[in-house]
Amino acid sequence: MLHDVASRPPLDRLITVADRLTTRTGGIVDAYADLWRSLIDGTPDLRDAITRAIASSENVLGRNATGEGRPDPEVMAAVTHDLQAISHLVTLADQLHAAVRKQTSIPFPPLPVRNPEPRPASAGAGRLVAPAWDDLMGPMGATHLEQHYTRHGGGHFARARAFVWTGAKTGSPLGALDPVTAPDDVHAADLVGSLDARALLRRNTANLLRGAPANNVLLYGDRGTGKSSSVKSLLNEPDPDAWGERVEPVADSAVPWHLLRLIEVPKSRLADFPVIAGALRGRPERFIVFVDDLSFEDGETQYKDLKALLDGGIAARPSNVVIYATSNRRHLIREQFSDRPDPLNTDVHGQDTVQEKLSFADRFGLTLTFTTPSQDEYVAIAAHLARRRELPITSAELRRRAISWAAWHNGRSGRTARQFIDDLTAELG
Repeated sequence: MLHDVASRPPLDRLITVADRLTTRTGGIVDAYADLWRSLIDGTPDLRDAITRAIASSENVLGRNATGEGRPDPEVMAAVTHDLQAISHLVTLADQLHAAVRKQTSIPFPPLPVRNPEPRPASAGAGRLVAPAWDDLMGPMGATHLEQHYTRHGGGHFARARAFVWTGAKTGSPLGALDPVTAPDDVHAADLVGSLDARALLRRNTANLLRGAPANNVLLYGDRGTGKSSSVKSLLNEPDPDAWGERVEPVADSAVPWHLLRLIEVPKSRLADFPVIAGALRGRPERFIVFVDDLSFEDGETQYKDLKALLDGGIAARPSNVVIYATSNRRHLIREQFSDRPDPLNTDVHGQDTVQEKLSFADRFGLTLTFTTPSQDEYVAIAAHLARRRELPITSAELRRRAISWAAWHNGRSGRTARQFIDDLTAELG
């Protein structure tokens, strides 16, 4: 049941060494050296390395652990058997160097082992959370593993909470989803302005996570107004400090935010959307497919690949997937005055061409507008960031310098405020 784990180092190397010791065939030295190097290069603790492999293993239990009903008893019995076999192998590994030395007369060192790092309380935006070894190898090991998959997800999507679609030609579509282990760590409490728009985005995402109908979302607005940051901040929800009375704590506690995954897809890969949707369909996690800075020049036709997935294709969009896109353009596709109806236009059905372009933006069920902040709002953003960094500067001086920075640089926006505070932080040490 957990057979995929055995295909990952260092467990496969451990099995190789044990097998060669049993059969007394050649290759023991190379197999042991490979295992030693595998641990040194990765996680220098065999138990920790194996629990991480189990956490990210693609297997039946992980793909079906949704918390809705228990798995079949046969599945749980198979998982118990596999965990017992793994436990036996690791027990052998404790004295493996002595056994190898006895077989080869070479004084090999013991396997490198250190105390595993304390496990984080939650997955965060980029951490893989592995189950505890003692829990897995105890009498309720299969149940603990099922609960872990339900809480943190399983398989490939347990490796991180953010991924980038590369479109690489691999044996499985999952291989083209590169985990982002150090994502942009944005919190809703770090954002100021466009509160109504961000609250609607959060509510729509909560609907997705609860299994309720959720809309695709277009985040439209001027540059630097927090569109992309608002999407990224969803990975760090719940963030009660950011919302106050806008979120009812009891109801929000029932939203499984830990199941949220963010997949960034470049515009050049929009034609891969059917493949991506097929790989995500039916999994217990919930996915935001994120397209940043979406717009098309006149003559570009990639938007037609996305239109079918948004609404209108023969294959339905998976219920656990929504598409969030940001753009500086409300209608996404560049239009010319020449596109408008003209008696002299050679396009017999010119109005149809215009409607085709306009209908693309209409297929996002929710359009959220992020506007350029006023001067007071811009200063409030800068003051908020300065307080969070505890910068020693008076309000009057901060206001004067923030306004001056905006005038000499990129104008008023949340991005400009952050750039100003970054520079001020470096100056003030």
